[in-house]
Amino acid sequence: MVVMLRFNKNIIIVFLLLSVFAVGTLNFVETVEAAKWKKYDSGKFTDYYSGAENKKIASYQSFIKGNNELYVNIYSISKKTGKKKLANKITISKKKNVIKIVDNNYGWGEVSTWKFKTSMSVKTHYKFMMKDIIKESSVHPSKAAFDIQTFNIENQTLKAYSIKYDKNYIVTYFYSNNTEAMTMSLEKYEDQLNIRMWDEKRELLFDQTIKTPLSLNYVYNFYMKIFDMGFKMFEENPY
Repeated sequence: MVVMLRFNKNIIIVFLLLSVFAVGTLNFVETVEAAKWKKYDSGKFTDYYSGAENKKIASYQSFIKGNNELYVNIYSISKKTGKKKLANKITISKKKNVIKIVDNNYGWGEVSTWKFKTSMSVKTHYKFMMKDIIKESSVHPSKAAFDIQTFNIENQTLKAYSIKYDKNYIVTYFYSNNTEAMTMSLEKYEDQLNIRMWDEKRELLFDQTIKTPLSLNYVYNFYMKIFDMGFKMFEENPY
């Protein structure tokens, strides 16, 4: 019994030593990996989309590894509290002639991925991307929208501002008394259409992907008509 206890203690000691070695090795690997990433760029811009009633400031910081891997952290800084919060982490990588972009949007709780062929370098694409983000974020949706519609519900005016970020992506912001009330995004690639909806707290209400041959514009117009009909029906029969 005593011998067995000593044997078990020896096993535990060896196990602990191996654990310390493993943790030390892991930390060493992480440090070496982190050393490969170099600070590339940083800046600040006005951000309207982070909070409709509370205009915020955004800051960003990017890091690069070699010539084909780059990531940027975008932070939202509240004007009221001064608190800094990670809003997006966007990674850009290139293999052969294909660029892959992964956007982790923590504010909206979604991850988007894009792939496309291009001769553009990761650095060049990053610069164009940041110009677009700063330009789009610094303009209120009412000024950036390609389509503006007004709905009446519960004796309140609901304004919808739709922004087309590219040929595959439309986001519609619904405002009530200058406050973001609801948001809808439509994203289409080939025959796949993704529909997402969020409430005023930006909590995801609806997320569905369907197959359809219909164009993005057709689907957008269809949904806006459905909203119009639904709000009118609610006004006529609220219960």
